[in-house]
Amino acid sequence: MNRSAELQAEKVGAFTQAVEARLRSVADFKGSKVTVALSGGADSVALCHFIATRALCYGISVKAAHLNHGLRGAESDGDEQFVRDFCAGLGIPLVCEKLSWQPGAHPGENTLRSLRYDFLWRAAEDGLLLTAHTLTDNCETLLLHIARGTRLGGMRGIPACSGRLLRPMIGLTRADIESYCADNQLAYRTDSTNLTEQYARNRIRHTVLAGLESVNPAAQKAMLGWVNEAEELYQYIDSEVTALLVRAAVPDDGTPSPDEAAAPSGNAEKVHTAASRDPLVPSRQPVGRFYARTFQEAPPVLVRYALNRLLSPYGDSSAARLAAAEKAVYQGGAVDWCDGVRLKCEKGLITLTGFSRQQESAPQQNTPNFEIPLAQGLWQPVPWLQLTVRKLVRQGGEQDDILFLEEKTDKILKINKKDLKFCLDYDIILRYSQLRGQQALPNTPVIRLRQAGDTFCPGAGRGTKTLKKWLNEIGCPVLLRQRLPLVAFDHTVIWLAQSGAACDYAANSQSSAVWVLDWQINKDNEE
Repeated sequence: MNRSAELQAEKVGAFTQAVEARLRSVADFKGSKVTVALSGGADSVALCHFIATRALCYGISVKAAHLNHGLRGAESDGDEQFVRDFCAGLGIPLVCEKLSWQPGAHPGENTLRSLRYDFLWRAAEDGLLLTAHTLTDNCETLLLHIARGTRLGGMRGIPACSGRLLRPMIGLTRADIESYCADNQLAYRTDSTNLTEQYARNRIRHTVLAGLESVNPAAQKAMLGWVNEAEELYQYIDSEVTALLVRAAVPDDGTPSPDEAAAPSGNAEKVHTAASRDPLVPSRQPVGRFYARTFQEAPPVLVRYALNRLLSPYGDSSAARLAAAEKAVYQGGAVDWCDGVRLKCEKGLITLTGFSRQQESAPQQNTPNFEIPLAQGLWQPVPWLQLTVRKLVRQGGEQDDILFLEEKTDKILKINKKDLKFCLDYDIILRYSQLRGQQALPNTPVIRLRQAGDTFCPGAGRGTKTLKKWLNEIGCPVLLRQRLPLVAFDHTVIWLAQSGAACDYAANSQSSAVWVLDWQINKDNEE
């Protein structure tokens, strides 16, 4: 074997070794049904080729799944045709679907990701789903988390395995993948949008990650070491936190001193369920009680993580809030955690008590909920709330103002571009409704009031948050929170009064039609 052949064998061997090591860690991989997400790019082409050529060895059935997003015209269709030819050459089935959009539609990254995974899981049915995430993707995610603010949990990056979702190439760089494609003479497609600065991930890749590699060419491998160590540290701290909470939990059958309590094993279940109960309980019954002395004698870092585990389900666990809770543990006092739980430390006990600030400041108001399918009209679902919903069709316009025609009245209206964030893009909602209908899911967004479990994505790199956390961040008055109308698919809030449309559903200057919602609360009519 000449040196060139030896080098090629080393490259292929390193790729094979890395991928097979990940697959061996999945106990039920052999003999399973496997679906590979195939975009046509180098990463997914390499993974699909590797899995398909070893199907007999693994005893698996393999198929590929490709979603044509339909946003790049002929380029998207070219990707689809390439994938069809590639799968035909490998002799594996392909499940393919194409999205259609109205001209000028610009769905956000989160919308496309949601639609993509909806499709991929339908294609995978009850089998395993393999995606071609790489170490480069992992590094980009880690840097995004750092830029947006994260704790140790976010420093773990993208997991190699999440239930039936496997990422066997998560330890390989894009350079490793491209070498595999070259060694196996595999052609692939390049998404032109990856070369732009339109998306935050692209900017991280082109600027931040490239800058780090100019300092250290092996920067990605170095970051992999940190991700792996962060995972080990997280698991260790998590186990220590569990042990601390078990030791500190007050038994249900009394309150002996910490010296007398021997941490009964039955407390473990109590520790895990205490922070998962509904915080908006009408009574002031404790949802968790712990010995303060046990906390105070533990390392501060464990106290901080223990408080985060106990309190984060109830709302924003920012550094400032955790610092206030930590101060209460060591010095005594109370901290109101958003609109759900009060942490109090007195007489040697730390108590988490469910309460509602509405009860604290005013008589409890029984706010009836309602559900109105999103449609044009004047609505008054409760005496104190009035809603006006209009569908507007774009008629043109220049510079800052865009002209829209109100369908019901034929009246021409001007909307400033900056105000479009308060409007919903009609075509995006229509397409998402159609896809939900194909999955036998409720496919009409509804207007209603807040419910437990609601989430909202405000945009501007802030990610998806619980609605409770978002309302806390914007300082929404407590008495108003249960009265704000919103529009939602299930618990995904796509429009919220005061905040406007969620990032992936907001109208923009290219939208061909929009939903406009106006609302008014009349306090004189409140019951």
